[in-house]
Amino acid sequence: MQSEGGQSKTKTLAYIAALLAAVTAVTFLFKAADKIASIPLKIAALYGIYLLLIALVVLVCRLEKRSVFDLGFSRVNLSAQILTGAAIALALSFLIGALPILIGGSGASLIGGKPSGTFSIIYSIVTNLLFIGTCEELIFRGYVQTRLGELTGHKYAGVIVAAALFGLWHIITGFWMQVIFTAFIGAAFGFCRAYLKNCSLLSVIIAHGLYNALLVVIRLILL
Repeated sequence: MQSEGGQSKTKTLAYIAALLAAVTAVTFLFKAADKIASIPLKIAALYGIYLLLIALVVLVCRLEKRSVFDLGFSRVNLSAQILTGAAIALALSFLIGALPILIGGSGASLIGGKPSGTFSIIYSIVTNLLFIGTCEELIFRGYVQTRLGELTGHKYAGVIVAAALFGLWHIITGFWMQVIFTAFIGAAFGFCRAYLKNCSLLSVIIAHGLYNALLVVIRLILL
């Protein structure tokens, strides 16, 4: 007969699996939304999908009878959390985005090519800042990493497995080199979240969104 602790671990794994399955299914909607001809309708559909992804995390937490705010949010040293997130974004965007281009690399293979069109640039920056960082970090560094850390008793295990799953998730819209690259980025956010002082879930949400937005600016200026 399974012990109470074993039942709890099984439930946690089931919730993680259910969330990842739902998130993966919803992610395929992005391809359908991208085919919408009307720009306003396309943006509304895409933003609706991002909100649905956030809602899935909230729903799973409610099913567990736990609060989404327990996934790594904190009211302590809020300004330090924000500054920490901004510092992580600046460091990563320089090391991964600007530096390879400045020392002679093309820089376009993994971070994308030169953006074009004012509307496209603004849309990309706003979407990254408001939605992508929030969704991806809430799912992977928030729910998956936190629950796996609780399950194993080791922060390190949560960081590595969540980063690997984060990378694999990108195979839906990317390719294998992008999977490896995004897993590396996920690990960077994960280790910061787990071990860096004043680095909360809010910090990595800010870091992720700002990092992506800065890459758009770097590509615009340097490519």
